[in-house]
Amino acid sequence: MHKKSLPALILAGLLLTTTAFAARLTQIASSDKQWTGVAVSQSGRIFVNYPTWNDYPRDYRVAELVDGKLQAYPSPEANRDFVCVQSVIADGENHLWILDPAKLRDKPVAKTGARLYEVDPAPGVALLIIARPKPAPGCMKWTCPPTGLPGSLSFQKLWPGPAAT
Repeated sequence: MHKKSLPALILAGLLLTTTAFAARLTQIASSDKQWTGVAVSQSGRIFVNYPTWNDYPRDYRVAELVDGKLQAYPSPEANRDFVCVQSVIADGENHLWILDPAKLRDKPVAKTGARLYEVDPAPGVALLIIARPKPAPGCMKWTCPPTGLPGSLSFQKLWPGPAAT
């Protein structure tokens, strides 16, 4: 009798654990379009991003969930500058990091090159844009040629303070 009750106890324990975990899940938002990133800031703001290779919302590539509705973030104008956002991440300083590899399906990397944006959600202002232009002709690695030449990594400090290189 003891041997038969052990599997039943294990199964009951697994079911209780699964049920308890499932009870803690709460749907916050959903989309009928593909998200490739979701970020929640320390202040509780929710950001999502859409890639541009599928049927995505034409109004935004990065959006904030406000009162159950999506709004272009940081603005509709800024969204027009994004090429194909792949990821959004909120850091410990409540800044949102937006990764745009700038490559559409079956097309070369955009002339702007890949970019990583650091945005302060409070005013919605870009603090830093890290740009990665296309590699220089004949160069197979991003590390070639040396910094300062085409294909190298460049930094633009937009706000506050002077530019950094």
